[in-house]
Amino acid sequence: MEEKMKIKAVVGALVSVFIVLGFVLFRTLSITTESVLIYPLIYFKNFVSISASTGASEAILSSITGPMFFFIPLIPITFAFCVLIYYGINFGEDRKFGALACLIPSVIGLIIAGPSITFVLFSVGLVISGFLVTPMSVMYLEELKKWRKYRIGAKTISKCFFLLNLMIFFGFLISVFFGLGYYNELYVNETKSVVISLIPEIGGGEMPQMEGFELLPEEQQQEIEEEYSKLTEAQKEEVKNRIEGMFETSSIPILINFSIFFMPVMVFALLELFRVIILVPLAGLVTKLTLSQVKN
Repeated sequence: MEEKMKIKAVVGALVSVFIVLGFVLFRTLSITTESVLIYPLIYFKNFVSISASTGASEAILSSITGPMFFFIPLIPITFAFCVLIYYGINFGEDRKFGALACLIPSVIGLIIAGPSITFVLFSVGLVISGFLVTPMSVMYLEELKKWRKYRIGAKTISKCFFLLNLMIFFGFLISVFFGLGYYNELYVNETKSVVISLIPEIGGGEMPQMEGFELLPEEQQQEIEEEYSKLTEAQKEEVKNRIEGMFETSSIPILINFSIFFMPVMVFALLELFRVIILVPLAGLVTKLTLSQVKN
């Protein structure tokens, strides 16, 4: 009995360390609901900036690798569930212990990352997953006949992260619903800024060379330059006013609202892709290496 308590203490400590590390990474990488929802704006601006400075190939590479940092905190959480899988296979199901092992670090993580509806639902998902990990691992141990070491981890983690992804999806959906006005204003202002930045500079700050200009009296040259400057500034202001009018009267605000509401779906789809391509195989590999007593 005392030996099992020591094992529980070690397992609980490992689970806590991995989950807290996940929340620390959320905080360190500045991953919040807002940063994810406005990322498409930053993504496009970065793409344009990199394309202009270093070329299209570097911009494409950056556009592929850039979003990956959003998923990094999920990797240590995968290891936390793998520890609970190991415990369940070796010592049987223990729902209360699994839930408690995830509850304490989740509360600490909320304090570290900062409370938000998305992080609260994510933490609830962690506790529910902790409650289910050990019985699921035992169930798969009994059901599976081939590739058991790998598939116990892969199937268990797949179910846990599907639940977590749903929690994140609902967190984003609720955040968008109650903060639509804020995000709409942010998207409109940023989109205006991007559109204006893509318009070539009118006048370029210098008047183009005109034949015979240098032969004119100096006072007349200065007068012409001043008039040119006023003209180009007026043109710039006219372009900006037209862009402002376009955002106020056209269907663009409706499209922006649709884009904002579609973001939770996009986030869920990307999380599911990451779950299938990275997290599930990673968990299967970990359990294949650690569950030495399980026969394939």
